[in-house]
Amino acid sequence: MNRYLIINADDLGLSPGTNQGILEAHQQGILTSTTAMVNMPDAEAGIRLLHREAPQMGIGLHLTLTTGQPVLPPAQVPSLVDDTGTFPYVAGDPLHHADMMQADEIAAEFQAQFERFVQLAGRKPDHLDSHHHAAYHIPAAFRVLLDMAKAHDLPIRNAATWQTDTALTGPRNVALRQILADGPAPRWTDYFETGFYDTDANVDNLRAILINLPEGVTELMCHPGHYDGFRMYYAAQRERELAVLTDPSMRELVAAQGIQLVTFADQ
Repeated sequence: MNRYLIINADDLGLSPGTNQGILEAHQQGILTSTTAMVNMPDAEAGIRLLHREAPQMGIGLHLTLTTGQPVLPPAQVPSLVDDTGTFPYVAGDPLHHADMMQADEIAAEFQAQFERFVQLAGRKPDHLDSHHHAAYHIPAAFRVLLDMAKAHDLPIRNAATWQTDTALTGPRNVALRQILADGPAPRWTDYFETGFYDTDANVDNLRAILINLPEGVTELMCHPGHYDGFRMYYAAQRERELAVLTDPSMRELVAAQGIQLVTFADQ
């Protein structure tokens, strides 16, 4: 059995520097895929940049409830926003507002984000995931994610390990496990690699991940970019990720290991 690897950059559209870094990580490195935050002001420019400079890159939808403003007018989704009309965000606890979010408003906003992606990209996304994994932590949002994936025949990020871990017994995790048990298995990769992050986003760790990559299809999550002043905890770390992903030794190792770099559209 072969080893396939999707290297996906979250947060296309976060800022011009993020967009440029994602492009460089593909053109000069081993990045194959990204997901767009279509509620952000620089999403359109990011999608246009990749269409022009890297048309073979996979582009998915990064469903967002924790950063920026909603695509819908805030008055239509009042439970999702604060008094400034913005998705509430607290560093270290991006889901602090989750239990106040109404299911019908989540569904409406996610549908609006999907339609916005199609408007900007001229096609549907090649996969779905969620900023800060919000749609995987909020049962109502997870149902919408699964329904959307089924309706459009799309794969989703396999970020459900903590939901199927019987050691996790919080109310949200119990509900999420039940949702998975009640329906057909989602289309997702065999494995989801989260270890390339923050201080672990270094050459030695990525080399170990590649050498030990299992057979089947793995998605590796990453966040490359140029830091250009956007307000977010994970900022300067993106420069380090970009440097590692574009290190020439990474391409050489991928080839030596016989790893096939792919996108979600190839699955």
